[in-house]
Amino acid sequence: MTVVRSQNGWKANDRSVISTRTVRGTHVRLAVRNGPAGDLLLEIAALFDLMVQDLDQPGPADEWGYAERPIRGTTDTVSNHASGTAIDLNATRWPLGSQPGVNLSGRQIATVRDIVAITGGVVRWGGDYQGRKDPMHFEIADNRTEAECARALAALRAHFGRPDAEEDDVTFTDQDRQMLAIVYDELTKRLPNRRGPGGQTIDGGGGDTVLGYADNADGFGYRLEAEVAYLHQKIDWLHDNVPALTTPVAPPTLDYDQLAAALLRGIAGRAG
Repeated sequence: MTVVRSQNGWKANDRSVISTRTVRGTHVRLAVRNGPAGDLLLEIAALFDLMVQDLDQPGPADEWGYAERPIRGTTDTVSNHASGTAIDLNATRWPLGSQPGVNLSGRQIATVRDIVAITGGVVRWGGDYQGRKDPMHFEIADNRTEAECARALAALRAHFGRPDAEEDDVTFTDQDRQMLAIVYDELTKRLPNRRGPGGQTIDGGGGDTVLGYADNADGFGYRLEAEVAYLHQKIDWLHDNVPALTTPVAPPTLDYDQLAAALLRGIAGRAG
């Protein structure tokens, strides 16, 4: 079987190695590769938001990550987005081929270059491409390894003073792990389609999760954007940090009505 690889050499078109996570300090969620490569891109996005330009802008979300496609303008070169090793930030502000100055000041451009420089060449910015510019775009450079991404991430955090957040120590039984996996899958599985307040189908539906339904369905009037982002973030953390089951166990008995009620109580309590 032929392995598809993106332009920078990473295995592509494999959704199983991708997760959607919240950019620290924002409500923005990006689908990126699991592990140091994705962690590094999320840190770049967080620093961009903190030091260059706000990512939480009014209007439609225009921060993009994983996408199975070729590089725009080509038919046979697989985009680095297809391996989860590229992101686009505030994408709608830059038409394809724009110069960085279309959207950023000289000081902002210098800051972007400072951030990227700390990675030691592991991250490449589209605003510095030799040919067609792509200032929205950040990617892992060609033929870089997970270890190099981890070192670049550590260098960024050491330089800008943003160490890893400390999480509480948690001890899980095998049954706890299986329960968390079931809950995670139920909450983050894709729905068949979105519907509006009257039950009508919304064009382009099918991309929402159970939690995202309240956040994205038109007309519902929910005030839960921050709460949904928070819950997504914590569930992602649990899923990523709970070790895999070491021995098979029988699926736990779950009362889904009680689970749903508890989740709704938690959301209602946080929303106020």
